Formats: sequence, structure tokens, C-alpha cells
Amino acid sequence: MHPVTRYFKALESVQTLRGFLQDDTIFRFAALPLAEMEEPPAMSALWNAAGELQSRGGMARTLALVAAALFARRGDLPGGIASQARHLVAVRDVLDSWGPSAGATAFALALGVGGGRPVPVLERARRIHDLWRRDHSWLTGEDDWPTAAWHAARGAEPAAVAAATEEAHRALVALNFARANTTQLAAQILALARVRDGLRRFELLQGALRDRNQPRSLWGVLDVALLALFPDPPAELARDLVTRTEAQLKGPDAPARMTAPSLAALMVSRERSKDRDRDDFLTLRVAAMVSMCRELGE
Repeated sequence: MHPVTRYFKALESVQTLRGFLQDDTIFRFAALPLAEMEEPPAMSALWNAAGELQSRGGMARTLALVAAALFARRGDLPGGIASQARHLVAVRDVLDSWGPSAGATAFALALGVGGGRPVPVLERARRIHDLWRRDHSWLTGEDDWPTAAWHAARGAEPAAVAAATEEAHRALVALNFARANTTQLAAQILALARVRDGLRRFELLQGALRDRNQPRSLWGVLDVALLALFPDPPAELARDLVTRTEAQLKGPDAPARMTAPSLAALMVSRERSKDRDRDDFLTLRVAAMVSMCRELGE
């Protein structure tokens, strides 16, 4: 079965949890990991797991649904949800002691980043977040905590992360991307790898999309940044991004035009990557960003 066909099948199931007139964006992201499973869980079990992550971890119910779907893909549903919820509580306790709202930040370690010892990771994340705020005080806020925690959990030095992020941010602005939250997140993602290699791949991928007659208005900086992490030929990545975007838009339950490329980029990323932890984190992080932009009408 084609990956997009499997995706639509999973989406049909998860949409049964959507309330009347409720925006469907986050449900589309929850369907991504479910589409990779031979036997997805019962939707009632998925909803209950999301409820536990919400009540104990401070996550919004819709975002918790994406996390629950990712845990299900890992085989942690239902038995592992209690331990993951305890982990979230530990993270929230630390964040509460610092002042930020746990509801906006607790999912930073929702997928087990930092294992059972979140404090050292969060201390390093705070240093990264402080440096980002120094460089871009008007852009850096609570929504940047998750990516700071992810960098910190990988053992990266805060000063190196900040320098790489700033280099990527300046390069993206020079390519005429707006100084916006999505550009900042794209820079943070490019800093996950060797930033200059990532920026070179970013520009090559831009060119490959132009070669396929894809104007820049049809995709976002975040979508290309996700795929610039891969050393695969840009023409192949552009092909897969375009075909999966078009398949969604022509499908039986098409998403919003500006949501489809982000979903497609994550599909391609999850199909090609061998770093499942990174992909799961980015799926959750991009879901939160796209959902926020939809709510703000950006």
C-alpha cells in the first residue's frame, strides 16, 4: 500500500475523535505515526492515553494526542503511558520552579528526551534558551523551550548551539525569509546538523523545487529545513515532497493548502530517516508550530 494511502486510512480513524467544527490540523499530524503501524490501537485507547498525558503532564489535549500516537508507534501504548506521564510531571516540576507555564513547555521531553534525569538536560536547555533570547529577544519565547531541550539532550554545548542557530537564521533571512517564528524554528532545526552543510542542502533543495515549477509560495521554510537534514539527492527529496503534497490535496479529505507541505515533509522525513527519536520529536514540534500558526491565522 502506498504511504499516502496508508496515511489516509489512519487519518480516517483518528478523525473519529474530532469534535464538531473542531479544527482538524493536529489530527492530521497524529495520523502520521499511526500510518506506519500494521495494527494501530483502538481510538478509544489513544484518546485515553492523550487524556493521561494532558492531566498529568500539562499538555494540551490535542497535542497530547500526537504524543500518544507517537508512543503507540513505539509500542508504549497502553503500558508505557504511565511512566511517560511521570516523566512529564518531573519536567513540569522543574519548569514550574523556573516560572514558565508548563502547559506550553512540558512536551519538551514528552518523548523521553533526557530519560529519567531531566534536570541536567533542562539546566543546559535554559542556557541555550537564554542565548537564543539574547540574539532574538522579540522572537524567543516559551515555544522555543522544546527545541532547546532537544539540543541539550543530545549533549550539545549551549554556545555552539546558539552560534549555529544564529548562522542559520542570518542565512535564511538573507534568502528573503521573514524574521518570524517559523524561520527561527527552521534555523534551530538546521543547527541539529553541521549547519553549513545543512544550509547548502537547503539552497540546493530550493533549486530542485524551482526546477519542478514549485514557487516558494507553495511551501515554507520549515518544510525545506526538515528535508535539508538529509544528504539524499535534492531532486529526489523535492520529488517526494511535491508528490506527497499533491496526493494529499487531491485526496478524499484534503488539508489546508499551507498545511499539506509540512505534513508531506514529515512523511518523507519519517520514511527516510534512521533517527526515530529525532523524527518523533520533530513531528511533535512541527505539529505544535503549524497548529499555532493556524490558530493565529498566519
